[in-house]
Amino acid sequence: MMKPFRIVGATVDLTEESLREFEGGGNARVTIVFGRKLNSFEQRRVRSEVENRVNDDARVNVSSTKAVIETREFEAVKSFIEAANSYSQEWTEDAGRELDRVKTELQGVQDGLKSLVRWQKPQQQFL
Repeated sequence: MMKPFRIVGATVDLTEESLREFEGGGNARVTIVFGRKLNSFEQRRVRSEVENRVNDDARVNVSSTKAVIETREFEAVKSFIEAANSYSQEWTEDAGRELDRVKTELQGVQDGLKSLVRWQKPQQQFL
């Protein structure tokens, strides 16, 4: 079973350019840093959880090590961090189940394809 992730940092871009953009009505860039790398299934779940909390205009980008959210809704970002602190174990387990489901499906495809092959070289030749 995968270990749940933790949020180990959250920063707001305070560069002069970002400050001017925010003052002019643009979004602020908030970066949330994870304590370990997230797999693609976890990244998808995190992205979904962030998008559920921020408005449609917000831009969300999630990578294996961080989430970058461009928004003016700081309460929504705070809500996501609080939820992640409480539910990251559940989100990780959900991602693990999805990974297992996909693996089982692809294993079935592989087994079906193997059954169609009429002649196979001995496995020793591939070592």
